[in-house]
Amino acid sequence: MDTVELATTYLKAKEAAGLSSSTLKKYRYLVIALAEESPSLPLDPDYLQDYVKRYGGQAPDSLQTAFRTLRTFYTWLIRRGYLESDRDPFLLMERPGGKSPIPRVLSVEELRRVVEVSLPPYNRALLLVLLDTCCRIGELASRTKEHLSGGTLSVYGKTGGRLVPVSPDVYGYLMDLPTDSLFPVLPWGSRGEVLDQPAAVSTLKGRVRRMMKRAGLGGRKLGPHTLRHSSATAYVNCGGDLKSLSLILGHTTTRMSERYVTLAMDSLRQKHATFGVLQSLRSGAPAIVQEELPQVVLPQEALDYPWIQDGAFVQLFLMVDRRKWHTFYYIKARLDGIGGSSKWRVCSLGTDLPLNIVDAYRQEMHRENAKRRDACSSVEHVAGHGAPGLKSR
Repeated sequence: MDTVELATTYLKAKEAAGLSSSTLKKYRYLVIALAEESPSLPLDPDYLQDYVKRYGGQAPDSLQTAFRTLRTFYTWLIRRGYLESDRDPFLLMERPGGKSPIPRVLSVEELRRVVEVSLPPYNRALLLVLLDTCCRIGELASRTKEHLSGGTLSVYGKTGGRLVPVSPDVYGYLMDLPTDSLFPVLPWGSRGEVLDQPAAVSTLKGRVRRMMKRAGLGGRKLGPHTLRHSSATAYVNCGGDLKSLSLILGHTTTRMSERYVTLAMDSLRQKHATFGVLQSLRSGAPAIVQEELPQVVLPQEALDYPWIQDGAFVQLFLMVDRRKWHTFYYIKARLDGIGGSSKWRVCSLGTDLPLNIVDAYRQEMHRENAKRRDACSSVEHVAGHGAPGLKSR
């Protein structure tokens, strides 16, 4: 049997089934690599066991994920009649052992710091919903106000669609947002402008990590899933039962001996309002706290850079160059209104700067651009290139 043809048919079937892009990416990575490595469908258990080790990585959970993903492919082949059940190589294979690391859980004080340093309204809304609903970040990315109804949020994830209860004050906070999208695109240097369209999952993950770093959190495993673990743990610590928590989290199975019992939504909302982590984080409505940034001075090269070039205003903006070991920050200039096609590097700011310093530089550049724009607003300055600091390139 041709592995490439089988893999292609399998991936098309999974895509038609409506699986998420992240799940399809995981399937595609393992199955296509198998097809490229073995033109004929491999049935040797020892070969497949070695393949799982080579492509699964070192971590126990990664090995187990690779094993399950490949086994799903062979189970599908048997179900569709491409492979006889008695020839299933997974009958003779050993499931990878080892225990997954304990998920990182933040304390209530750490969660409070993360909320306090989030800049309202959209970053604040993202954090409040993550903590309040325990949702996965991929389940929230495309949500709009149409998905809010009756104190619940409609989400769709790896286990299908479900309704998640939302605390009354968080529900009101979301409904008061000026955009229809709950988590829209926030362009860099937009000076407050927002695109009313959903931001990508990777963008939302980056926002959460930046807010956690601003709160002084370090180490590995920083991100929205850490908030999910922390919120679920706090829910149990505050007295919430595992049955209602499983419905909130969207889990379909449990390792406990007791089966989950489906609860009425009114009862679930009542338990959620009583035991949710936000009850420990706040007293009253979520506070809107603006982070105080340190004072910085732009390098002299940036201050001396031309204000006008080819009759257009020159705008300064911050660039980030992330490399393997270090992150480099520097200032670039571009012609306003040209779409960023004409850019020049102005000066360097440093390496591995703290995020509050980076935000301070970005804010200072916004002020400098606004000051220069006001100074160059007259027609005489633009037409005659008479703005201070004008230089020829």
